[in-house]
Amino acid sequence: MRKCWGWRTAVAVLVGLSVAGVGWSAPAPRVLRVAEATDVVTLDPAFAADRPSHSVIGHIYERLMRYEYDTQSKAIRPVPELLRRMEVSPDGRTWTFWLHPGRVFSDGNPVDAVAVKYSLERILAPAIGSPYRPLLEPIQRIEVVGPDQLRVTTSEAYSSLGENLAAYQTAVVSPRAAGRLPLREFGRRPVGSGPYLLAEWLPGQQVVLGRNPQFSGRRPWADQIVFRPIPEAAARVVALEAGDVEVAMRIPAEAVRRLEGRPDVEILRVPTTFQISFEFNHRRKPFDDPRVRRALNLAVDRRAIVERVLLGAGTVPTGPAPEGVTYRLALGEFRYDPGEARRLLAEAGYPQGFSTVLWTPAVRYGKDREVAQAVQAYLADVGVRAEIRVWEWGAYVSAIARPEKEAGLYLLGVSIPTADWRFYRNFRSDAPTNYSGYRNPEVDQLLDEARATTQEARKRDLYARVQRILWTDPPYLFLYDQTLLVGIRKGVSGVRILPIETVELHAARAP
Repeated sequence: MRKCWGWRTAVAVLVGLSVAGVGWSAPAPRVLRVAEATDVVTLDPAFAADRPSHSVIGHIYERLMRYEYDTQSKAIRPVPELLRRMEVSPDGRTWTFWLHPGRVFSDGNPVDAVAVKYSLERILAPAIGSPYRPLLEPIQRIEVVGPDQLRVTTSEAYSSLGENLAAYQTAVVSPRAAGRLPLREFGRRPVGSGPYLLAEWLPGQQVVLGRNPQFSGRRPWADQIVFRPIPEAAARVVALEAGDVEVAMRIPAEAVRRLEGRPDVEILRVPTTFQISFEFNHRRKPFDDPRVRRALNLAVDRRAIVERVLLGAGTVPTGPAPEGVTYRLALGEFRYDPGEARRLLAEAGYPQGFSTVLWTPAVRYGKDREVAQAVQAYLADVGVRAEIRVWEWGAYVSAIARPEKEAGLYLLGVSIPTADWRFYRNFRSDAPTNYSGYRNPEVDQLLDEARATTQEARKRDLYARVQRILWTDPPYLFLYDQTLLVGIRKGVSGVRILPIETVELHAARAP
């Protein structure tokens, strides 16, 4: 059992031990329990790639900005969290930040300008090897102006810096803890300034969070939050029905009708910014040929997958970004045309098709195995023989990041709600998170220009051009925009499910 500094003192009153000579016990802790499909991978923000990890990170740490869902525009927008005030110079190169004073980490150290500088430079440091360095790469210099004020200078105008500081990867960490622990160990012993701290992490069983006694914000209702990985969808449903969890993420569509008939359960249907695709491995033939990539996009009947496999828990994509993503452009659906797919394959030199390996995680996305099997059948119809290999999620995350991976296609979802980071991290040629190896000099140039421009109309036009290129010369086999189904016990209030598929329990409470 791993415990963070200060935890034993903070929750001693909550463990319900009998008080000698008094004859009563302390009240049982107020607990909220969440069932997820996969386990947390790491709690180091600089390395966390998956949304289950981000859900936990969002309760342990704070960021300069955080994501807020705008119900009117139906989009996510960044709003201040640790920031009290921000100013940007007319040329877009100098950013001055003022922090809320008096915040402290759970280890008692101040959340000040020095800590923010350390956290941002930690991501930028080549020795750390964070794959999220491109988030902050234009930063040239970070200066501490005062205890609660710092100045950031970029090499060129970087209009997206403010929104990118809402990404979970930019969470502010305790310099004392992160500096003295081995790099990988900090992901197991995190120290932040959020409302909770890590009490226990039993891999494959549960992550337990307890109150952070140093937290200066609004006191949350729950004394503990428990995140439980329950890979089997049916088991998550049973846990929800039995009252073993208050929130169950990724409810299977076939269970919705039954659950909606219960008086003690509520089902949320959350349109998300998650787009699920089979990413092509451009480092392996024949996926370096745009005719092959387009052929495979024409070979798959997405509407049938959404209706028959997902049972409506998704929509057919009309562009390389779903609704809710900034600067999103609707371009129309890929048509289902296996005849044209065969013609393009023959033109590319594969009249008899070819063989490849198709990777999928076991339970990360809605019906991921079943979707993979459906795609396998559609590809077989145009002569492409795909062998399916199923992975456990933690190992999968590491495997897809390897440039030498043997997969020709691998299933992955992207949920980033901001155009700059969504397109830059996945399609900029030299981005370390461009796992597919996609390269297009024109896209690189457009993304660089969009990142630098301070003119809104110009930025919108540049991102529109990027999306048209990606839809004409598809880097992925685009599949569907995901609808998240979440089960919540009746009477539980204040649960927030963001369209990026993270859960926030800061304001949640149970009867």
